[in-house]
Amino acid sequence: MGYKNLILFTSSFPYGTGEEFLETEILYLSKAFSKVIIYTSSSKGEVRNVPDNVFVKTISFNNEFSVKKVFINNFFTLMNILYYEIILSKKRIYFLRNIVFFINEIFWKLNHVNQIYKEIKSWVGPETLFYTYWFDNWASYLSIIKIKYFCDINYITRIHGFDYEPSRRNNMFIPFRCFEMHQVKAIYSVSAYGVRIIKNEYPFFKKISISRLGVNEKGDSAFKSSETFELVSCSSIIPLKRIHLIVEILEKISFPINWVHFGDGIEMSNIQEKIKKLPSNITVKLKGSQSNNYVISYYHNNPIDLFINVSKFEGVPVSIMEAMSFGIPCIGCDVGGVSEIVNNETGFLFKKDFHPNEISQCIELYYRKSEQEKIVFRNTVKLFWEKNYNAEKNYIDFIKTMAPNQIV
Repeated sequence: MGYKNLILFTSSFPYGTGEEFLETEILYLSKAFSKVIIYTSSSKGEVRNVPDNVFVKTISFNNEFSVKKVFINNFFTLMNILYYEIILSKKRIYFLRNIVFFINEIFWKLNHVNQIYKEIKSWVGPETLFYTYWFDNWASYLSIIKIKYFCDINYITRIHGFDYEPSRRNNMFIPFRCFEMHQVKAIYSVSAYGVRIIKNEYPFFKKISISRLGVNEKGDSAFKSSETFELVSCSSIIPLKRIHLIVEILEKISFPINWVHFGDGIEMSNIQEKIKKLPSNITVKLKGSQSNNYVISYYHNNPIDLFINVSKFEGVPVSIMEAMSFGIPCIGCDVGGVSEIVNNETGFLFKKDFHPNEISQCIELYYRKSEQEKIVFRNTVKLFWEKNYNAEKNYIDFIKTMAPNQIV
């Protein structure tokens, strides 16, 4: 017998423009479960369309609490968490060094747990699967609920990048992770890289596997080789994404090139100033934040030569999957799981700390290839996407794995 209901915890989806990749996955989840309920951490922005059997809820947390009252009401749970973090965890020294900060974090989470449990307790049982899209606060809450209320919550999680890699945290430490690892039913990583990190850090945990994200087939781009080369990028304009490096790469290009960027962020004004200094053979169109449908339509209707991503950290970028679904070759950096999607079959992979000249020269060489050579390469890119990042295949496989008896 399969699960009837799915409770999905997200960061903001379906509000705003973030977590675009869930727009596709939710379509498959809604077909596999009678009812899907989404709990989201943020309700800012417009609500995107979801299937009729998907319901969206938010919880208004009360952040005022008495430390004494929380301590008394949660003594057993608190001791349980501390047991995992201080006695069992290999990272106990990090926890102890910042014990005051982490104790405050625990009390804050314990205070919120009561509100969450009131919301979800009617769903706890064998007919419902709980799924946190990120291994984050929601995972902490569900782990605490399992211990505090002695309830058998079947909860699974995906991991992407920031939610499992300590090097991306200010203190190189993810608090309460040992505790959570003993409570979660299964972990699904979007990359082989993520699986290696978890297995190395928590060798006792065996229920981890790769479950790649994917995008749907949207056709091919209107490609035709021309004198003006088109380079596209799509990401937030924030320090993590290092958009300024794309400008530095373009400074070295000698032929006509049109760079189009989709995305906005705190460094937009800085990038706007930098592009003023680019040579006259470079034209730039900063499109700002656009809907996923707008971006896909652009890929379909414009002759894009290359897609570029030079982010400092990544999981496996859905933006690259989308470009490849149109047969567009990609440039990426060897960070996170990027090497699993950008390789000799699909584009050009560079070290994290590359010199802009390296990528400039790569683009120059690709520009000089014949139209036929480019078409052959683009066909190879498309085939790689079809085999590895096709949404229909990947999400159906995911559902069959996380809920084996489910009818998909």
